[in-house]
Amino acid sequence: WNIVTSVVGGQNYGIELPPKAERYRRAREHVAATKAFWDAWADDAVVIDRDDGTWARAERIDAVNFEGEFVRLSGAGPLASHRSPQGWPVLAQAGQSDDGRDFAAETAEVIFTSQNSVALATAFRTDVRGRAVAAGRRAHDVLVLPGYVPIVGETDQHAAELAAEVDALLDV
Repeated sequence: WNIVTSVVGGQNYGIELPPKAERYRRAREHVAATKAFWDAWADDAVVIDRDDGTWARAERIDAVNFEGEFVRLSGAGPLASHRSPQGWPVLAQAGQSDDGRDFAAETAEVIFTSQNSVALATAFRTDVRGRAVAAGRRAHDVLVLPGYVPIVGETDQHAAELAAEVDALLDV
């Protein structure tokens, strides 16, 4: 699940997106509420016992109660489908700001990033892993996937010329 909190897309919901800090507060709640739905099904809820005709044990499936600033679920659910063997999908995020890095470090298993050098990418990884530890996780619980596009030339000058040629083709 790519948990997007970007500055675009509000028109899809008929709203103006709130400020960044509020978007991350909302995202934290939505992730927590969604996990509550996924976790409403215990790992051993589905038994598929053909002999006694039991597909799932109802006592191992819970209603969802969640109360937050933005999300309120009182006895909702459970979802109509049981959880996957993994529990939930891989959680991905691309936070770059301080708020975004904190959210990604607390929540994501994979963080997308785009840095302009190996040094910047390494510094980013060190930073978000430190934030993950501060949030009570292990540093290696967070994988960083840098969007890195190497441009190789016969010389540094040749590589710079190739990069300029590629940049000129982009229509942002």
